[in-house]
Amino acid sequence: RRGQARACPLLSDRRKERMNIPNHVAIILDGNGRWAKAKGMPRNYGHVQGAKTVEQICEDAWEFGHPLSDGICVFH
Repeated sequence: RRGQARACPLLSDRRKERMNIPNHVAIILDGNGRWAKAKGMPRNYGHVQGAKTVEQICEDAWEFGHPLSDGICVFH
């Protein structure tokens, strides 16, 4: 899915131009370990699921035409 961004079928180029899309986006992963423990799973499981969610967000942003080129994830 990497490479050239595909057009988002839900938004026209004109509508995207009117949107105020930030240049930088921060995603703070907090609570994934607690979420996993509440489900009886190891904390690590929550971190893996959180990472999958971030990957999906990045892919969706890419397809929308906004490549997220830098990011920081902190697990504690």
